[in-house]
Amino acid sequence: MALTNAEVELLSARLKLGNGHEAQERAVAAALRSLLVEEKRGVVLADEVGFGKTYEALAIMALLCERARAARNSFDRVLVLCKSALLEKWQEELSATRPERGFPRYLDPWDDRHPAKRLLRQVHVIGRRASGDELRSVREDGKLQAPEGIYVVNQDVLTPNNREYRFFLRRLYDTIWDLIIVDEAHHYARWTQPSYIFAPNEDMKDYDQGISNGNFGKILALTATPFELEPREMVRLLALVRANKGDLDQIERGLDLYVKHLAHFFSLRQRSQN
Repeated sequence: MALTNAEVELLSARLKLGNGHEAQERAVAAALRSLLVEEKRGVVLADEVGFGKTYEALAIMALLCERARAARNSFDRVLVLCKSALLEKWQEELSATRPERGFPRYLDPWDDRHPAKRLLRQVHVIGRRASGDELRSVREDGKLQAPEGIYVVNQDVLTPNNREYRFFLRRLYDTIWDLIIVDEAHHYARWTQPSYIFAPNEDMKDYDQGISNGNFGKILALTATPFELEPREMVRLLALVRANKGDLDQIERGLDLYVKHLAHFFSLRQRSQN
């Protein structure tokens, strides 16, 4: 059931990111309006480098978890896809072991009452194809799933070949995730190897395929450089977050027209004043 704007404002106001981070809090509220009021499946978080996209994504995760539990719905499994160089950063941001560091400190006012705290106590980092070999699946509703928790996964290990020979990697791919967070999502838009995680048939607009067989819940795409993408790449980025299919062709035509007229404008600027 969709929320109202007023309900989302109350929900987002419950999680403060500290003095000087009002802009990030507004970004979180805007994303929640898209997800919970407009009932979109995903959003792109496109703030600049170092502006707090990781904390915004984790705040959205925590508030989606809170909302789901309030509505007596499940919110038990979160997947973070990133390149190997970012695994340690995500692990540090999810850790509560460093005083006044990491995202969990923002949930301190709730003690152990906030439902996201249970997720944050179950963080698994999978950086190599063998990293998940010691983990075991659980059966829910007749389907094998990864156990509850947050999984920070090197996107490069989820290749078809690795999934064939590593049982738990196959289980990660098949699990129905409540939330997927894709870091540096512009690489998916530019069609690098990890794009096949979502579109094994090479069509990002086909939403009934790929990870979770397309049936995951919400998705957040993090990128600081969306406007460096070409029109078709921008459309892939929007398809990654499950934009309305009927809008994508029109968006691509509009972007192509914009690029064409911009090129014409700059060609006129280069002419002499005479």
